[in-house]
Amino acid sequence: MVTLPQWVHLLPENLPNCDISITGDSCYQNFQTFSLECSDSVYSIAWNFGDPSSGANNTSTAINPTHEFSDLASYQITAIVEFNCHKDTITQNISLLDCPEPLTPTLPYEFPNVITPNSDGANDFFAIENLPENTEVIILNRWGNVVFSSTNYQNNCNGEDNSGTTLLDGVYTYKYTTEAGTIGHGFVHLVR
Repeated sequence: MVTLPQWVHLLPENLPNCDISITGDSCYQNFQTFSLECSDSVYSIAWNFGDPSSGANNTSTAINPTHEFSDLASYQITAIVEFNCHKDTITQNISLLDCPEPLTPTLPYEFPNVITPNSDGANDFFAIENLPENTEVIILNRWGNVVFSSTNYQNNCNGEDNSGTTLLDGVYTYKYTTEAGTIGHGFVHLVR
């Protein structure tokens, strides 16, 4: 009797390309939604959110699960993906912020919700109107990684990170802290 292997082992160049996508605002107080973008059809997914304190909610077999993290921390998200004839494990790290303030600032500051840094002279910068001097501004990508920060923000974020690398289109979370101690956060959509 011939026994066939349960899974076919593919060479690395033949494996499907998969990425975990996270939709949310990087605030640990809110739910994050996860999805998988793959170049091959997915048969099933087993998610682990790296959050054992959340008990039974730490895992899911839903295609697009939602998870509310139990604490302010960094987590490694793992998706064990079963395709037609093989399995793969995909991971993604996420760092969450403490965002106790409302999403819409009730202060005299005016935050843009979209910037288009295409050098046309309109909306090229993340320009916050009436922002006090010595206000710290931090901008994070969808994984919670800091891509821009300034301790005295001068409305100079033009769609590049602190090293001058062009940021990808997408939704970014910003957090600000004024010298007087006012803290807030929100979202800005970068479109070129």
